[in-house]
Amino acid sequence: MVTHNHPQGGTFSYRDVMSACLHQVQELRAVTPQNTFSLRGGTRKLNLETWTNVSRAVKRLGLTPENAHEVWKTVARENGLNYVVS
Repeated sequence: MVTHNHPQGGTFSYRDVMSACLHQVQELRAVTPQNTFSLRGGTRKLNLETWTNVSRAVKRLGLTPENAHEVWKTVARENGLNYVVS
């Protein structure tokens, strides 16, 4: 598991998820003053194969800081991952 902070708020960046997939972590967490975001394997694991699909989906959906939460929810659902905000 990799946990890091986002003191200014917001969910994962493209680079956060890319690193998690390339390093095959079991879970990625970002902690903000308001929330904790979690991305982990479900029916698929965070790995290079998953990254290929995730990367395509992110490009198709157009990841921006304003829509990142919705993009990651969609990407997780489409790729068998669990995205949770608490």
